Amino acid sequence: MALTATIITSVEALRSIKDEWNALLERADGDTLFMTPAWTLTWLQVSTEPFDLFTIAVYDDAKLVGLVPFYLASLHILRFKRVRCLRITADLNTSSEYQDIVVDRAYEDAAIHLMARTLIEHRHLFSFVWVPFTDVQRGATDRFEQLFRLTNLRTRFRPFSFYTAELPRSKAAFDASLSPKQRNNIRRYKKRLAPSSVRLEDLA
Repeated sequence: MALTATIITSVEALRSIKDEWNALLERADGDTLFMTPAWTLTWLQVSTEPFDLFTIAVYDDAKLVGLVPFYLASLHILRFKRVRCLRITADLNTSSEYQDIVVDRAYEDAAIHLMARTLIEHRHLFSFVWVPFTDVQRGATDRFEQLFRLTNLRTRFRPFSFYTAELPRSKAAFDASLSPKQRNNIRRYKKRLAPSSVRLEDLA
């Protein structure tokens, strides 16, 4: 298996592989909305933030087997020091979650090793990498950890439960958790809906 890596730096070049990218998502664990070409290309089209694309695409001959859609951005530290940061495309000013490396399951280890070598070759372009939201259960955190370890980047991970809510075990438990005012409001809303064609059902 002789893999090759290419760096995509233009929106047009990234758009030209969207069909291959979609096909790759079907063979990858990182197949979330936020890693699709539709999400990424839309952000690139409407974003007013300055950026330089730095997408790493890995091929087995002509077959796309891995992709990590990085971009380079400038940040100011303490208002006076300007540094270059590597980030996942479409993460800024969006509710982008579940950032990942899109890689064919059959090529995962080899593709990530090649991505790491590519980053090492271009290490002079950035001071650090910022990937704030990865999904432990899907393996995204492990993939990024492997990539950064191979690149000899010092990493810091912080567990964070985001956009979650603890749900009661049952409808009865939910009702019991409500205040008298909240229960009274629900009864009033049900009475208002009663004459209409809307049917309100309690789901256990």
